[in-house]
Amino acid sequence: MSISAKTATPDWQTKPSDRFVLRWIKVHLSARITPHLLTWSGLEPWMITLFSSSLGVLGGAVFALGWGWLAGSIAACAQVLDGVDGQFARITGK
Repeated sequence: MSISAKTATPDWQTKPSDRFVLRWIKVHLSARITPHLLTWSGLEPWMITLFSSSLGVLGGAVFALGWGWLAGSIAACAQVLDGVDGQFARITGK
């Protein structure tokens, strides 16, 4: 894994097109989760994507019920996992 001179973060953590907020989420939150998932045998990036998408839909449903803070928390978790699936795919080459 090489280090990018511009961002000083490993290449698997972010993409060049990531903006400030996404870059912060991926470097500080998603990157802490991704290495732990590498030990799970049989885990594929699409599985993480599906779970992340399901969380996003759940967040929308919870918001529709009027529970804004809970919905925002669920949506934030979905965003973090959205970064995890890309990092996982870049590391594993899948």
